[in-house]
Amino acid sequence: MNQKQRDFLVETITKKANEQIGSLESKHRSLVIPRITAYLLAELSEGKAKLRSEDEIKSSTKRAAVTQSSFRHDAELENEKWLKVIYQEPPLFTEAFQKFKAQADSLSSEIESLKAKRDTLIMRVKLAPDKRLEVLISEIDDMGDISLMDSKLLLLGKEENQKLLG
Repeated sequence: MNQKQRDFLVETITKKANEQIGSLESKHRSLVIPRITAYLLAELSEGKAKLRSEDEIKSSTKRAAVTQSSFRHDAELENEKWLKVIYQEPPLFTEAFQKFKAQADSLSSEIESLKAKRDTLIMRVKLAPDKRLEVLISEIDDMGDISLMDSKLLLLGKEENQKLLG
């Protein structure tokens, strides 16, 4: 395998991995962040909304005032912050936010994992012997499956090591 072929393989891996990463990042951006306003309005209309204690309100007011951003004014976020100071979070909001956070964290983790696999695979391709890369290309139909390529390169390396030792 000459350098041009190796470079092409690296470009293909990079392109496919970046497409997969882009897709995951798009999913991450499209997640809808639950807003307390709707949940609180529902609780207010049902008479279930609960005010915080006077001490909690005083404490939260101080914290909210200190953390108020002077750089960007977003009226909706500002209103939500003050609603959280005055009212207890509705349980349905807390549940929805936890689900959102779990999805966002899962996607972020998957993105970081894919980036690490991409970088590791590129390094392996750059350092792998020509024979191993030739076998990899001949045996893998889907060059866009980063995990499959990574696993196959590891397996080929182990097989070569066993032949040398055995």
